[in-house]
Amino acid sequence: MVRGPDMMALARARGGDVLRQTLAERPDEYLAARGNDPAKTLLDFVENNRPEIFTISRRVSCQIS
Repeated sequence: MVRGPDMMALARARGGDVLRQTLAERPDEYLAARGNDPAKTLLDFVENNRPEIFTISRRVSCQIS
């Protein structure tokens, strides 16, 4: 996959939604590992503790060697 401007725009547009869908899969695994954390799902945990993960920064730089 070439990381050109069009592909980066697509990743920015859809990345957060794809991540949310993935985090919502298999809730039983999160429930078994969460311990005493009050978040009901892994998605809730990430949204409460690391909401920035859903946004791909425009400041990411690439180096071509």
